[in-house]
Amino acid sequence: AFWDDEYISTRILEAHLDPYIDAASRRHCDINASVRWISSILPPGARVLDVGCGPGLYAQRLADKGFRMVGLDINHNAIGYAEESAEKAGLDIEYMHQNYLHMDFKEEFDAALIIYGELGSLKNTDRDILLERVHDALRPGGILIFDVMTLNHRRIHSRVKDWYFSPGGFWRPGPHFVLQQSFEYDGGIFLLRQAILEQGKGIVVYDLWDHTYEADEMSELLQSHGFTDIKLYSDLAGKPYREDGEWLGVLCRKA
Repeated sequence: AFWDDEYISTRILEAHLDPYIDAASRRHCDINASVRWISSILPPGARVLDVGCGPGLYAQRLADKGFRMVGLDINHNAIGYAEESAEKAGLDIEYMHQNYLHMDFKEEFDAALIIYGELGSLKNTDRDILLERVHDALRPGGILIFDVMTLNHRRIHSRVKDWYFSPGGFWRPGPHFVLQQSFEYDGGIFLLRQAILEQGKGIVVYDLWDHTYEADEMSELLQSHGFTDIKLYSDLAGKPYREDGEWLGVLCRKA
C-alpha cells in the first residue's frame, strides 16, 4: 500500500500541501469554498468527524471557525503534519492515526465529512463498512457530507495508455520508468494500473480503483444504510446538481 512506503507517503503529503493543483487534495481556493459552504450548514460548535483527513486542510479551517474537529487518516506523515499545524495555530483538534474502517464511535458526532472522492476509492464491501461506521458515529439526525466522482468525470479524465521515464519523482527518488494504463469495467468502475520499473529492483505494480456513482444509485445506497433527507449537488461548495456534472456532492442525515 502507498501508506506503507515512507517515500511515497512523504510525496503524498507534498501533493496535499500544494495549493495550486488538484492532486491528493483540491486546490486551496476550492477547499476554502467548501469550508464556507459546510460552515453554513453545520450547527454552531458542532462536533465533526473528518474521515480521511489527510494533513488537516479542512479540519483546521473548520476548527478556526469554532467547530470541534476530530480527524482520522492512515498516513502517519499527514497526521504528524496536521498535529504540528494545529499546535502552531493554537487549535484544539484531535487527530488519530488509524484506518477509518476500524473506527468505533457511538453517537459522538453531529456531522461527518468524507471529502474528495474517498468513498469511491473503496471496494463495495469496504464502502459498506465505512458507511456503517459513520452511521454509528453520528448522533440521531447527524449530518454526513461527502462527494464522489461521476461516470462523466472518469470518461473525460481517465483514458490513459502510455509510459514515461523519470529521473526521480513521485514514485521513486531515483531514475525509473512508469508504464500506465486505465481500464473501464461495468458498473462505473475504473482502474488505473501503474507499473514502476527500477533498474536492479524489478517491477512494482500499483492499482488505483475508483467507483463512480450516479444520483439514483447513490440515493438508494444511502437509504439502505439508514440515511435520509438526501440532497445532491455538483460539488461541495453548494453548486446545484447537474446530470452532466463530473462530481456528485451529497448532504444527508442519519435517520
